[in-house]
Amino acid sequence: GLWRGHWFASATVPFWGLDSKGQVIDINNAALDAFELTREQALGQNWTQFFVADGDFQKAIDYLGDRLDETSPHNQISMPLTLKAPNGDSQPCVVTAWVVRTHEGGESDSHRATFRTVARCSTFCRTRR
Repeated sequence: GLWRGHWFASATVPFWGLDSKGQVIDINNAALDAFELTREQALGQNWTQFFVADGDFQKAIDYLGDRLDETSPHNQISMPLTLKAPNGDSQPCVVTAWVVRTHEGGESDSHRATFRTVARCSTFCRTRR
């Protein structure tokens, strides 16, 4: 989509685009490879339920909620979380998330922004067997 740039698709670390409810609306190839998924398997999933280990679930919910809070500073804050793959493998990682605002409703809706959270995992590396 237009809300993201070439950096998202070509990044060598996992990136997810999330809607305001935490659903995966986009995912880059590095994330698909790291978690051994197809795009179809990932799109529409709730990011915290699908990718975050159960023990870090509430921490991830709070973290993403803070990123969407308009009163919070709009800087990128990293959070250590344990992420999981569908096969059960999990690994500690550092996630950084920030909000991207788009005006997809056209100029007439300039006061209504669509919030998209971009999450990046900079330390998740998958060892292929």
